[in-house]
Amino acid sequence: KRALVISTVSVFSLAVSFFAAKEGKGIVANGAMRLIFELAGIRNITAKSLGSSNKINIAKATLKALDKLEGKLNNAEERTKENKIVKTPAKKEVIKKEAAKKPAVKKAATKTKKTTTKKA
Repeated sequence: KRALVISTVSVFSLAVSFFAAKEGKGIVANGAMRLIFELAGIRNITAKSLGSSNKINIAKATLKALDKLEGKLNNAEERTKENKIVKTPAKKEVIKKEAAKKPAVKKAATKTKKTTTKKA
C-alpha cells in the first residue's frame, strides 16, 4: 500500500515530505521536525527529510511545508463554504416546514408532595 503524501517541499537542497498516519500512531519524524509538530499540535503524522541533515534547514523546510499545507486546507475550506452557501437555504426551508408540521410538545410540570409523619 502507498502512503498518502500530504505535502512535499524542496528547500536548501533538502526535501521534506509529510505522510498521513493512522490515529494513535503518533509522530514519526526526526528531532527537529518532531519538535515543530508537537508545538503545532499535530498528533499523528509520519515525516521524512531527504538531503541535508542540518537541523536548522530541516526546521525551516518543515515550517515552509506546513505553510504550504495550510494554504491547501484554506482553499479546501473556501470551496466547501461556497458549496454550503448554495445548499443551506434549501435545507433551512425544509427544516422550518418539518417543524411547522410537528405539534409542540409541552413537558408536564411535576409536583412533589411532602409527606409528614407524626410520631406518637
